[in-house]
Amino acid sequence: MVSVHEIHENIVSAWRTGEEKTLYEMIVINSDRTVTIMHQIIETNFNPNGSEESLRKFLTMYVRVDAFHSD
Repeated sequence: MVSVHEIHENIVSAWRTGEEKTLYEMIVINSDRTVTIMHQIIETNFNPNGSEESLRKFLTMYVRVDAFHSD
């Protein structure tokens, strides 16, 4: 099983590239550098406004290892 730290690092690395990408079948890194988390009944969108620190704070609140599995 992948750790929460690894999940966060993978998301931040993908976000840095600015390319649209889907991770863990539920995290979408959009080409406009926003992040979308698609849960079963709710979709959460976040715009870190170019701030990696802001993105990491968001991930700490919304991305837990028990909710994800490895690609």
